[in-house]
Amino acid sequence: MAPLRPVPASALFLVAAVLTACGGGSSSSTAQDAAGTLTADDLDGTAYLSAGVDGHDVVPGSRIRLGFEDGRMTANAGCNSMSGAYDVTDGRLAWTSSPAATQIGCPRELMRQDQWLADLLTAGVDATLDGDSLTLSADDVTIHLTQERPAEAATLFGHTLTVTELTTPKTSSALPDGVRSPTLEIATDGTVLLDTGCNRGRTTATAAGDVLRFEPPATTKMACTPPAGAVEQAVLQALEGQVTVTVDGSTATLGNGRHGLVVDVGPRQD
Repeated sequence: MAPLRPVPASALFLVAAVLTACGGGSSSSTAQDAAGTLTADDLDGTAYLSAGVDGHDVVPGSRIRLGFEDGRMTANAGCNSMSGAYDVTDGRLAWTSSPAATQIGCPRELMRQDQWLADLLTAGVDATLDGDSLTLSADDVTIHLTQERPAEAATLFGHTLTVTELTTPKTSSALPDGVRSPTLEIATDGTVLLDTGCNRGRTTATAAGDVLRFEPPATTKMACTPPAGAVEQAVLQALEGQVTVTVDGSTATLGNGRHGLVVDVGPRQD
């Protein structure tokens, strides 16, 4: 996966870099101080999903996700994933360097929402933490978030999934000879690098319980000859809608009731 490149927030969607779970650090104060002011250490290793937004109309069906790991804050508002070093100073949360982002083609309203969130987190927001509830405020906007808890589907994040079988409610078939094995490389922040066995592309995934939801992928458009074309179609169909996940050791099944995949779960990515 290509390394991140910093970009100005105002030019976020011209970024050509692909988001990676790279390390990095920012200076942060130690644990929450006596006055109860939030610090970066209080957020490290956690992730939050929006439960409501006051003062701004979010795109219907979309949610805001923030993740904090090793001095980096990742953000997703329903389209591209953004990442950069961050800090919390006197209770104010902000990126401390220009964020980098994936470049997935999305509906215009979602891309505008990405830019709105990027601008907000670059300028900084007042942040308070009460148990599992994180509240971000800036001007007339308040974002209410709740901590995201690990779930079965989320255990696939940080792993590469290699497709071994294609399934329907009545059939299960191994990959045909001569077709490279499709893969889904799912980063810890939900960014997905997809290989359909013919074309390659990107998408994002969110997890809730035993369910994964994939955004419509952006892929290359190379013509696929049989049988690679049929495999690609089966893979893309299996990622549509609500995808139920069952994990059994190093094997997992993904299915939406019409199409499914059996995958080998590779070692966790460093």
